[in-house]
Amino acid sequence: MQSVQEVERQHHQKKKTQGKISKDLTKRHHERIGSLKELQESFAYYFSSGAAAEQSMLSPEQFREIVALADALPQVKRKVGGNAATMAERASAEGCVVLLGAAMGKDMKPYFVDQRIQLVGHLDEHEHEDVHLVLEYSSGDEFRGHISPRANRYYLNHDVHNAQLSVLEEFEKSLDSFKPDLVVFGGLQLMEVQTDENVRLTRLKALSEVLQNLFVARTPTHYEFAAVSDFSLFDDTVRLVLPWVDSIGLNEQELFILHHYLVTGEEGTATSSRPTVADISAQLHDVIQFASKAKKNFQTKNEDKDESLALAQLSRIHFHTLQFHIVCQKEGSMWEDPKTALVQSALMSSKVACGKPPAPSATDNDDKPKPMRTSADMEVDPERIEILLARQQLLSKRQDLKVELDPFSPIVTWQEADFQCHLVPMLACKKPDHTAGLGDNISGTGVAYHRIQKKSDATNQAK
Repeated sequence: MQSVQEVERQHHQKKKTQGKISKDLTKRHHERIGSLKELQESFAYYFSSGAAAEQSMLSPEQFREIVALADALPQVKRKVGGNAATMAERASAEGCVVLLGAAMGKDMKPYFVDQRIQLVGHLDEHEHEDVHLVLEYSSGDEFRGHISPRANRYYLNHDVHNAQLSVLEEFEKSLDSFKPDLVVFGGLQLMEVQTDENVRLTRLKALSEVLQNLFVARTPTHYEFAAVSDFSLFDDTVRLVLPWVDSIGLNEQELFILHHYLVTGEEGTATSSRPTVADISAQLHDVIQFASKAKKNFQTKNEDKDESLALAQLSRIHFHTLQFHIVCQKEGSMWEDPKTALVQSALMSSKVACGKPPAPSATDNDDKPKPMRTSADMEVDPERIEILLARQQLLSKRQDLKVELDPFSPIVTWQEADFQCHLVPMLACKKPDHTAGLGDNISGTGVAYHRIQKKSDATNQAK
């Protein structure tokens, strides 16, 4: 929170703005950020509900100015990030060989020292990588008359390369020789900075063709959701991307937006940052039912334009929130038992957010990039965690399904249509050190540990 206030103070000093600034600030959602005032209103909107958010700034000059102000703060931290990069690092740390498609230059490439990560994407010497500004806050923090109900983060960006999907074609060519078991896509929210919808649509159609080619090749795909503000982009993503993906990963905000859109056709912005298990299971049920209907439309080649094909191939959902994680997978699908992946990804969240620091090393003070720590090298700090779920839980209002959580066998399993769902309570951090990148570490761990059957085995099981 001090970062936002300090950026504001320096901005007003630079502009020599006269007059007293009101302490209280109106909270307001903006599709894109056009000024410092809109940035503060947008931040207050999501901060007041403790909701994760990601917004694009219209002006590259103003974005660079804000980044420069933030970069001058004494406590600012600089890290390599991004959806794809973080998931790739986490999956490789857990033993996977990864092909990473990302626009990288001289500043980022030295950080990827793990030999299991193969890089696709290059920037010329004069080109700079995209930069994201991350504002993290804790539960109970105050900003201009608003108090946060939980710890979370707010991203601000003005991406150039990600907005263009600049490495898409090179990445697809590399897949032939790499022969992946799973292809993961994410970061499409960064296309919001591209305000020419025709240009953006052309690139999304190119991505859709890549996904269709992978579908024909029977290569499974995972789509990682992120916070969205531009619902024209979201509509195009639902229409062009979601019909072809096998697996999705999302948090409570992203599930709310997806569910609200699929059920009503309308946009949603922020919801409760602490949903109940019953609320989430109801949303998952509706999403699964929607996917089932889309599958029937897909199989019968329904040409009715009003009938959506979104999620027609869906066989796996990985949901995560502060209090619990859920993995649902379709019966008879390619996915093996998800319990290990579910537990490992839930533990990863606690380890990254407030785990024990690494043991001192002789290389701690050098400037050389260091690989991401593996889950085996990370520890949960029992002094800093708590379980927020009550022992007795209503799993499903529709089924009137109630359970009592067993601390010695914490995974709970139930059925939603033809999907089997598994829930595990979270070891939530009382005061997290980090919230940025949690979702990518969670999903990166999930896909690393959730095994996929060989194509021949999956085919025989599906018969």
